Amino acid sequence: MFKKILAISLLITSISSSHATEGNFSITKFRAERDIKKVLTLTQRQQAIVKISALSALELTEALQQVVATSLEKKFIGQQDVVLILTQLTSYYGFPRAEKSIDALASSIDKHLSFTLPPDTSKARYKKGVEEYTKLDNNGYQTIITAFKPMSVGLTDTTYQLFGDAFGIPGLTIKERQLATISALAALGTARPQLQYHLGTSIQVGLTKAEIMDMVIYMQFLAGMPAAYNAALAAKEVFAAKSENPYTD
Repeated sequence: MFKKILAISLLITSISSSHATEGNFSITKFRAERDIKKVLTLTQRQQAIVKISALSALELTEALQQVVATSLEKKFIGQQDVVLILTQLTSYYGFPRAEKSIDALASSIDKHLSFTLPPDTSKARYKKGVEEYTKLDNNGYQTIITAFKPMSVGLTDTTYQLFGDAFGIPGLTIKERQLATISALAALGTARPQLQYHLGTSIQVGLTKAEIMDMVIYMQFLAGMPAAYNAALAAKEVFAAKSENPYTD
């Protein structure tokens, strides 16, 4: 009888401890997000773009599903916007990762939404890619060609063809596209040169330093302190150098 009572007591203690742990975690999470949102100046739409970009980059599909469902319900963002963000980010974290995110969102968005793409010729897609990339940086195309074309024509040609498809679809503003890009790159934590470059171009197309630092602050909640502080250091260098291009010698 004593052994039975002891076993029940241990079980109750175990359950209580588990619930306390879960409760403490939930409280900590609530406090962290509350504290961060108190200092953000980003709009709800911008916050949705940051979250979708970071969570898809990290392949956190369950969290991504929740964010997209809430953002669509509250009309912070539309289905087409979500697909455009993920399509654009294929240039920075690849198609398998984007496809995983789109498949996870099958209950929220129609992945077969129709968009107007450039004509399916290498020349047309390349031309559109150069046109869109030049909007970010007047010298960006020439810089990349100079840096990488001597090693591989195929690398630069296919890059701009992809840019033509991914960036040529109308819908998001250029500022929103850049916010998505820097959020994904910051979350990845493995693309410092590209993050620095796009932090610089983000300023050139109108994102403010305050908006960029808000993204960095939010990254602390979404991807962890190392990702946030690494992005902050990259931003600090870019702010000081006024968008130094890391692809140049």
